[in-house]
Amino acid sequence: MIAVDMQPFCLVEDIGFTRLMKVLEPRYKLPSAMHFSRTIIPDMYLSVKAIIQERVDKALYVCFTSDAWTSDNNLHAFLSLTAHWIDSNWERQYAFLQLRLLEVSHT
Repeated sequence: MIAVDMQPFCLVEDIGFTRLMKVLEPRYKLPSAMHFSRTIIPDMYLSVKAIIQERVDKALYVCFTSDAWTSDNNLHAFLSLTAHWIDSNWERQYAFLQLRLLEVSHT
């Protein structure tokens, strides 16, 4: 939920969220925000990275695209890198590999 909904790690320490978890499962001890940021999310990152690496390694050819954009408020510019390939079932696949904050506007 934290990663999918792009929520801050401190969500797990918010009063409303802790109350919800106590109603759903009173015996469950929620990990701290620190545990999420130092253990759970980095472990998820390594797991997803390994899966993507395995899929890309199986691809015969890989193409890359990049995109640059500026945030709606024009305060931040970003550059992304995405890998694209066709899998063994002839299905188009892609993986978002990197996102960088640019020091200057891209336009």
